[in-house]
Amino acid sequence: SYWGSWSIVSLGNALLVIIVVMILASLNINETKKAMTDMFQNADTESTVKTGVIGLYTGFSQAAETYEMFSNNQKELVNSLSSMYEQIDDSNTQQSLKYVETTYKRLYDIENNHESAKSQTISLVNTYLNLFSSMSNEQKELVKQIIPYYIDEYYHTMNDNTSTKNRLINAIGNYLSDTIKKQYEQVSDENVEKIKNLVISSIDTYNGRIDGINDATKLKTIAKEVSTEVSFEIIRLATDTSLSEQVNYLIDDLKEKYEERKESFIGNVDNYYNESLSNAVIDVIVNSLEDFAYLNYLPSYKVEYITSVRGLPLIKESTGTVDSNGNIIYKEVESTKYEPDKFIRVNGTMGNAPSILEKKNKAIITGKEYSDKEIKKAKEDAKSSIDMSKKYISSFMVEFINRNYENKNAYFDGENIDYEAIKNKSIDTIIEEGQNTIINQYNTAKGTSIISIDELPSDYMGMTGESIIKLLRVYAVSGLSSYNDLYNEYSNKYSMMDAMLVSMSLACKTVTGSLPLDLMDTLTELGNMNTYGFMVGVVAFGMACLLMPLVYTIILSNGLVAEKVETGSLAFTLATPTTRNTFVFTQAVYLAVSEIASGIILFLGAIISREVGIAIGGTDFLESLLLSDILKFALGSVMVIIAMSGICFLSSCIFNKTRYAIGIGGGINIFFFICSILGLFGSKAMPGAIRIDSMDIFNYFTIDSLYDGLAAMNGEAIYWLKLVGLLAISLITTNIGIAYFNKKDLPL
Repeated sequence: SYWGSWSIVSLGNALLVIIVVMILASLNINETKKAMTDMFQNADTESTVKTGVIGLYTGFSQAAETYEMFSNNQKELVNSLSSMYEQIDDSNTQQSLKYVETTYKRLYDIENNHESAKSQTISLVNTYLNLFSSMSNEQKELVKQIIPYYIDEYYHTMNDNTSTKNRLINAIGNYLSDTIKKQYEQVSDENVEKIKNLVISSIDTYNGRIDGINDATKLKTIAKEVSTEVSFEIIRLATDTSLSEQVNYLIDDLKEKYEERKESFIGNVDNYYNESLSNAVIDVIVNSLEDFAYLNYLPSYKVEYITSVRGLPLIKESTGTVDSNGNIIYKEVESTKYEPDKFIRVNGTMGNAPSILEKKNKAIITGKEYSDKEIKKAKEDAKSSIDMSKKYISSFMVEFINRNYENKNAYFDGENIDYEAIKNKSIDTIIEEGQNTIINQYNTAKGTSIISIDELPSDYMGMTGESIIKLLRVYAVSGLSSYNDLYNEYSNKYSMMDAMLVSMSLACKTVTGSLPLDLMDTLTELGNMNTYGFMVGVVAFGMACLLMPLVYTIILSNGLVAEKVETGSLAFTLATPTTRNTFVFTQAVYLAVSEIASGIILFLGAIISREVGIAIGGTDFLESLLLSDILKFALGSVMVIIAMSGICFLSSCIFNKTRYAIGIGGGINIFFFICSILGLFGSKAMPGAIRIDSMDIFNYFTIDSLYDGLAAMNGEAIYWLKLVGLLAISLITTNIGIAYFNKKDLPL
């Protein structure tokens, strides 16, 4: 009769798994999975292309701007300083200044008004220079610019013994510092004063170096040297504080190169700018990239608060006014410190994925900073991207600084940078890089060696090579267009770096990137999920196919020992030469063998249904339901039943009444089975959309969780360790049952 029950249970169980597999064979789950994978792949491609093209564009344009700004400003500054040094002891200049003093004093004595006398003196001196002076036109223009400052200096010192030369030196300092103040409005008054003192000090340096030298060529060389040296520090002081770090690095690098090749620089300024300045600019831009590029590679976290475009949490602050109903009017302002009680929460509980700026401000948003280990890994991950940027920026700078006799090239029209040309260069570069990346990814995945995007099969990304190129261009163009519009909007509100990061963050955001973090994780999980393996390995073998064998095991275990004791039929068996140990051991072996045989039938049913499913069109099974996985599923399912049978057998050996044996042994296993059902909703095998993490606690109250279908699919070693645990439970409970049965008093 037991074999009849066994046959029904085994065939029923096999039929159950056959039905599940055949239903799955009629579905095209992998098509849905592929569509979802393509969606994420395209979203990732969009984000990567936009980030890349914006990074290249900002790198190219900033390198060009820095090169032009520094070279033009330094050249202009060096030339002005050099000319002024040479004018200090020039006889024509001294004669002109004497005329200025005489003219001003006469007019001032008449009118006793400084501004009026100054204005008339400037007019008369300019006429004198234009008509009678033997100075060159360049000298005349320089003296005309200095005269107003010289008159002011003379006005304050005309009653003391200050020399014309010292007045001129102070006037030059005032003139240059005032000129820089007008050109660079952000320069502080403190730095203006420092610039003035630097200029005056440099004149003393120049005078000291030319002492005893009369050679005109040497004098010009010394003027160039001194003016170049002081120009570095003047530019440093005149720089916007938001760029001070980059400019300081640039100047330090240039000064080092200048000191190494001072003579060649003075003799060939263009060569210096082409080599030293270009390389220094590249280093500065790359260093700037390193300061924020790694942020993209930092781990995500859940942003539960509303943040500003700069990634700072918002709080409500009273405006001090009330509305018509008498309610206080609040405004939202950025917070720069961690104060969660004041932060405005995101609607719902899912939270958002962090932007690059929210990663930068993680400590303010969450109260916890990224660890040194996380930052180090992010910087290592960003290195290849930075190296690629450096390669392209270096190549661009070679093209940018090489110009024709009219000082023109593809990116410079002789006077201005051609940003449209730089934009096109960035787009073409990122499209080429994108094609190469896609080709390399395909070759790595498929083991091929294609060299052209046109050779790519259309089913790889769901489009032809030509369509991929068009898509990359659309992403690049839209990304740059959005970035430029956003940068124009935010550059007037924030520092250059903040405006750039805000614009980049907003311009690179994709539809999927705007989804809540938990939903994004769920969709990603579904896209990566092996649905066939989950349904067969976790649901069918790990749950559905346990129920009938469990009922069979409870009944059989009770019938093999406890029932025979209760009915007294065991007395007839023991009346023969059969010993207690032989009897109970035989019953245990019979129980285990019947369970194993049932598992073999289940395995064969799954194999047959898989092959039939493939034959009728379920080709997804070839990659999603492997024979090796089915073998592991069947083995795991059998091991769970054997462990349960050990518990039931132990109960049957301990109790003499069947109601106790079934109640205790069967009750424990039914409890385990129910816990496994509840625990499934909290296990990692369950998709995140319906997973309830807190329910994972039930998996700690059941031996059924030692069967890990997910680990079996992933080929993890822990799967086998858990099976060893099930085997140990079976052996321990069975042997305890045998030992207890051999020693207990039988009511026969």
